Amino acid sequence: MMKRSFSIILVVAMVFTVFAFAGCSSPAPVAPAPTEAPETPEAPEAPETPSIDYPTRNITVLVPFSAGGSTDLLARIITDPLSQNLGAPMVVDNRPGGGGAIAMNALAAAAPDGYTIALTSLGPAMLTPNQGDVGYSDEEFAPITQVSFLPSMLFIGADKGFTTLAELVEAAEEDFGAMTYSTSGAGGTGHVACELFLAELGKPGLFNMVPFDSGTEATTAVLGGHIDFSFGDAGDTADYIADGTLIALAIASEERDPMFPDVPTFRELGYDVIIGPWWGFAAPAGTPEEILAILDEGIREVIEDPEVAEQMIRINNPVVYRNTAEFTAKWHEDFEMYRTIIAEIQANQ
Repeated sequence: MMKRSFSIILVVAMVFTVFAFAGCSSPAPVAPAPTEAPETPEAPEAPETPSIDYPTRNITVLVPFSAGGSTDLLARIITDPLSQNLGAPMVVDNRPGGGGAIAMNALAAAAPDGYTIALTSLGPAMLTPNQGDVGYSDEEFAPITQVSFLPSMLFIGADKGFTTLAELVEAAEEDFGAMTYSTSGAGGTGHVACELFLAELGKPGLFNMVPFDSGTEATTAVLGGHIDFSFGDAGDTADYIADGTLIALAIASEERDPMFPDVPTFRELGYDVIIGPWWGFAAPAGTPEEILAILDEGIREVIEDPEVAEQMIRINNPVVYRNTAEFTAKWHEDFEMYRTIIAEIQANQ
């Protein structure tokens, strides 16, 4: 009996011990309740770029040719509405001479503040500085916008009696160096175009170049019979070609120009001569990008206006637009291309 009681007591003691130890042990870890991810603070709004206060006064637009020529007319067609859009007067300042070097040097020396720009073309910007040291290269300028392009052409007075390029060349060879041709300036587009043609002929010096200050004057000299023929662009010749006063013998484009579908290209006639002036606005190097952007956008809006585009067509300067980035790339590419071409021409003279 005592033995059974002792066993019962022992079992009770063991059970008590187990429960005692269980009560003293640490509770099983409990996973923390999930919490929401902290909210990402909103990024502060970027401060607005302060708008540049431009323009606040007159803008001078240099033109490298005399008043009345196609470039001068083009400048006035564009700057009249542009001045209204910008809210500032734009004053066209004609600086002819030196194949455009006078105006381009003035532009290079101007303050890069957007208040002196130029409407220039291939000749003054690319050809003249590659003829020799005239005080500037492509690096002195900040291109803004290209607005137009035309191929060069060789044209002659109808009274001369020549109807083909071959007839002209044959007559010139009979009195080598006596036949004259006019251009809008020494080292200009027409001059280089003729030199390219003579290089293709293999007859440098066959023609005698007479420079003028504008395409209008160069054309007038042909009309008056003072000069045998000319290398120019359609802006100064289209009306006279249309009425038969002048005859275009060849055009320096890759394909026939829609404006002159009956005029053969030099390439068709066996001469690899492709050249033509473009027109565009430029500023001095260092002009702030914000100002270039304002001018580019303003010019684009103007030349996209149907009335302005029609006026440009009337003076045979159809709209061919390139923005600042595109025109800048073309500006530097053309400069290097014509540097090579002119160096080859000069080496063969």
